[in-house]
Amino acid sequence: MSSFIYYHFQYFKCPNYNSRHYISYYFTNYHCTTTPSTTTTPSTTTTPSTTTTPSTTTTPSTTTTSSTTSLTTTTSTGFTTTSVKTTTPTTSPTITTILSSTTTPTNTPSTTTPTTITTKIPTTTLSPVIVTPDFNATITGRCTLLTISPSHYQLLSPNYPRRYKPNERCKIVIMPKKPRLMQVTPGLKRLGADDWLLLKSPYKNSITLTKKSRKSETFPSTAMVINFRAAEKEQGRNFTIDLEVLDNKCNRVITVPEGGSGTLRLPKNFASQPRCEWWLKAPIGRKIQLKFEEADLRRLDCKKHYVVVNTQGLPDYDMANRYATGNNRFCKNEAVKNLTSVDNRMNVLINARPTKMNFRATYDLV
Repeated sequence: MSSFIYYHFQYFKCPNYNSRHYISYYFTNYHCTTTPSTTTTPSTTTTPSTTTTPSTTTTPSTTTTSSTTSLTTTTSTGFTTTSVKTTTPTTSPTITTILSSTTTPTNTPSTTTPTTITTKIPTTTLSPVIVTPDFNATITGRCTLLTISPSHYQLLSPNYPRRYKPNERCKIVIMPKKPRLMQVTPGLKRLGADDWLLLKSPYKNSITLTKKSRKSETFPSTAMVINFRAAEKEQGRNFTIDLEVLDNKCNRVITVPEGGSGTLRLPKNFASQPRCEWWLKAPIGRKIQLKFEEADLRRLDCKKHYVVVNTQGLPDYDMANRYATGNNRFCKNEAVKNLTSVDNRMNVLINARPTKMNFRATYDLV
């Protein structure tokens, strides 16, 4: 609807009229309206959502609104205002369709709100592996392993040299690459009285270290598990453990050729270094048979001193699984027996007292 105000006599033409109209009035407000007509506006209502009904129903409906015209004249001081209000009749056929289990596309502009979907993906955290010429070490927790010099390493407590946290834990698993001895020297002056530090070495050979531990300890193999757990209250500050890999004439890797055989003997200086380890390896497809010719086991107490044979050739003697596989231990008055490897490998370990000991065993292929 358009509105016009004119002074005196004025000529104008309403835009929707087909003929001219000359209207004059002093300060008159005119309203141009559309002549009564019938306008058919087909409208389609699209529902932007998915409606599920058991059936499909189409309902055509027509809505007609009659025209209403009102004329209002208001007289005020010096002014006369005439307003004409016209409502145009509208016929709107509306078609509403309800589709069963149907998604109706939206034809009108819509606002799409981006949706963020968070999916929890299980992750596996791998412990770092430290590779050295003598062994591979896997560390869990915040302990650190340093290389001081060839074959000399140092284990540092979590957050070293600062204080470790209450209940903090770390674990280091050492897997040897060749048969060697391991000398352990603790530096535990600042270890808490209630902190827990345990060293394990084959075969079922373990010691618990305290802040009073000072003396070095030599283990028959570099295979080792070190566990640390800080106390909940009054824990210590830090600690160090020096690990030194040693060699002697007993530590050997023996490759048995096809048709080969041999003898395992203790060296003459065995009393000063009463530990030996041999790793036997045969060609693929062959097995190793071990026969004890002489074995003086009376001085072996079965706790820290023993002879153990692993018929699977595992370098840690299956320490990770509590020695469940392939181990045969001999000590005290136990009778020795002949053994055959499961595959083409076999390991023999002796950890004895620092005294003279008679031992001899032969091996060949089967």
